[in-house]
Amino acid sequence: MKVIKDTWQIILITLLITTSIFLFGFDNAFAETPETIYRVYLDGKSIGTIVSKEELEDYIDQQQEAIKEQYGVDKVYSPKGITIEKEVSYSAEILTAKEIYEKIANESSFTIDGFEVIINQEEKVISNGEEARPASSTHIYMTDKSFLDDAIETIAKIFVGEDEFIQFEEESQKEIEDTGVYINNIYIEEEITVENTNVPTDELIFTDSASLTKYLLYGTLEQQESYTVKEGDTIASVAFNNNLAPDEFLVANPVFTSVENILFPGQKVAIGLIKPKVSVVVELTNVEKQEIKYESEVKYDSALTIGTSYVSQSGQNGLNKVTQEVKYVNGKIETVIISNKEELIPVINKITIKGGSPLPGDNNGTWGWPTIKPYIISSTFGPRWGRFHYGIDICGTGHGSPIFAAQDGVVVATGYGSAAGNYVNVSHGGNYETRYYHLSKYYVSVGQTVKKGQVIAAMGNTGRSTGTHLHFEIRYNGTAYNPLSFY
Repeated sequence: MKVIKDTWQIILITLLITTSIFLFGFDNAFAETPETIYRVYLDGKSIGTIVSKEELEDYIDQQQEAIKEQYGVDKVYSPKGITIEKEVSYSAEILTAKEIYEKIANESSFTIDGFEVIINQEEKVISNGEEARPASSTHIYMTDKSFLDDAIETIAKIFVGEDEFIQFEEESQKEIEDTGVYINNIYIEEEITVENTNVPTDELIFTDSASLTKYLLYGTLEQQESYTVKEGDTIASVAFNNNLAPDEFLVANPVFTSVENILFPGQKVAIGLIKPKVSVVVELTNVEKQEIKYESEVKYDSALTIGTSYVSQSGQNGLNKVTQEVKYVNGKIETVIISNKEELIPVINKITIKGGSPLPGDNNGTWGWPTIKPYIISSTFGPRWGRFHYGIDICGTGHGSPIFAAQDGVVVATGYGSAAGNYVNVSHGGNYETRYYHLSKYYVSVGQTVKKGQVIAAMGNTGRSTGTHLHFEIRYNGTAYNPLSFY
């Protein structure tokens, strides 16, 4: 009986299976066969599945002939946000390469094989801890990494001089025998990394070294302003009238080698403001003979009749042989250290004897120099980097070296400012005022009377300053004048 029962169960199961196949089909009666597919993600979001990763990549490449021609490349690749992952599926909806391509094209840009340059500028911090320049990074893309080397070399030649750069590179510089300049090092201050990568075509991609050079020098590819030379123009006058320093004009116009070069009417010159993306550093030794101008002293003799005077000692300029270790950044002096000084001819001050007694504030119209000698003027009065520089920068005398009052007067202001750093302002007779900035410390207070030549402060590097120096101003009725015109 049991055998008959089991037989009927087998027959019943067979009938049920047969009926299922007849009614629903064989594929639905048994599990489907799995297949390998590829799921495409754009920025982490699934946009569909395809049967072949290579088919999509080939389709993208075939559709981008314009990009290939524009950048001179042989292949175009998927956007950077695309990831393709293999998976196994039983019933996925498969899209064609064209359908996936159209989804991608509407959302992102395709890429080409190229190079990403990252220029990292470190934060520049001055001695009192205030930030002078925040850290930043610049990303640049190009099709050939040799463009960067070519561009940097061109910029270095602009700031250093082509002959000088070649002699440094070829190690053919002449040693200094008496006076002269010897370049010890040339380098880029920023950390630069270059990586081979897929570059999105919606980025600015450089395809030649000339345009990259322009971008690194000016910070833009926009057409720079130009000026048509008029009768009587000089490089100095054109630079000043267009808010440029003379050396900045020479950088913008490498065809000129000196401020003394002659301009011709009708000649077009560039007057664009340079904003370099890289800092070309030149460290050199400079040995030169500096003339030390004598100062005029006035002494009084009450035994003489008032109004009479005579010269008791004639003045004689001195001469020093000075060795300087100088650091230039993009053509500007950043630091100077005077490593040696040899007196060749002593300076002799002129002494005038006057009858009677000195009157209050009587300095015989002379101004005293505010630092010790020798010194270097690292930045002159006038336009500089697109702004007007209302004084002169004096350096080379060393951090903490004395700062002297240029005239008798009264201290009207002391303190600290974000730009000036530690400062002292002194009022003199006749509506004159002198200002002393970037001091490491000052020794006077508001209301204090000072004499010409009195030590009032020490040279420093505070405020908006990238090297030890004194910013010195002379103002008359509140207007700044070139201090050098007073000496």
